Amino acid sequence: MGRLNFNNPTRRDTTVMPAKGWLALAFRVDNPGAWLFHCHIAWHAGQGLSMQFLETVSEIPGTVNLAELEPTCSIWTQYYATSQCKQWDSGL
Repeated sequence: MGRLNFNNPTRRDTTVMPAKGWLALAFRVDNPGAWLFHCHIAWHAGQGLSMQFLETVSEIPGTVNLAELEPTCSIWTQYYATSQCKQWDSGL
């Protein structure tokens, strides 16, 4: 195993993982929310090859204005009922 560099770590938003490889991941925890960690091949996400980091879960409700968001649910439901294009996965 290589040494971890805590003084000046590599900064990347993508990485190539070798077969049976591993990755040490570190990030600052200062932004409450559900953050997607995924492969950039869309159908991989549809097959479950993605996950979410839930950061500071107790603070997430304060970041969302439900009164503004909830009306979009009924609009989507009404649209989707008559749409000819049916969504078969998350759309990622």
